Amino acid sequence: MSQAAISAIVVAYNSGPDLLRCCRAVLHSPLVAELRVFDNADAAQRNDHSIAELRATIDDPRLSISGEGQNIGFGPAVNRAAAQAKSPWLLLLNPDCLLPAAALDALFHRALSQRNIGIASVQLVDAHGAADPNCMRFDLSLLRLIGQAVPGLARLGFGIYQAAGSPWQAVPACSGALMLIPRTAFAALNGFDEAYFLHFEDLDLCRRMRAEGLGVWVASEIQVRHDKGGSSHDHSVVNQHKRASFAHYFDRYEARKFGPAAGLIKRILLALILRWR
Repeated sequence: MSQAAISAIVVAYNSGPDLLRCCRAVLHSPLVAELRVFDNADAAQRNDHSIAELRATIDDPRLSISGEGQNIGFGPAVNRAAAQAKSPWLLLLNPDCLLPAAALDALFHRALSQRNIGIASVQLVDAHGAADPNCMRFDLSLLRLIGQAVPGLARLGFGIYQAAGSPWQAVPACSGALMLIPRTAFAALNGFDEAYFLHFEDLDLCRRMRAEGLGVWVASEIQVRHDKGGSSHDHSVVNQHKRASFAHYFDRYEARKFGPAAGLIKRILLALILRWR
């Protein structure tokens, strides 16, 4: 396999100085053949100069910047960039992640060594080194969401998060903030489901990968800094997207379990969903 085997994809939306730091770090890796930044802000939404600064600061032929002049959603933006990617591996990376070259190299070789790999990820941490539990999750269900809402049940393992058990372990789902995926596997699933505008598209992708017999793995010994909230968003709008995306997830995977009560169950879960994600 070529030394430069990865097409990195970053979706930007008023991402501030995080975007430049993220892209500089990614381009330090000799594994990265190209970095595709998809600008998801339109003129009316733009409130920073991060894309202009990126163009002016980084002179690297591996960097390309594209967009459609409007916010088309996270999953659709990744899909557009992935459709143009040329390398055998895709690295999906949030602009508020700072990925050192050594960490990417370690994750890449972990993924290469794993049979039937679908998605590989890492342990994301905040600026103080605290682990993000979203890196290792179970599929969402009524019982797990209720368990997560009740602290005692969550501590007993009935919540949505899975504890780290080994340095390299299979999990039901990982975080979409950092995913290393074989391009053929991503293409075979037609990428992210574009019915999700924002949130839950990562859980859906992990679930579909596993349905195809491809594993989702996390290297918990590899820690990567993730400063959440780097992009400028109206939180009320984000929460609207979150609720709409969860409704789609529920209808796709859970509704049939509850028959006529599905509508009531969905309303209960929608009341819980903003408490954890």
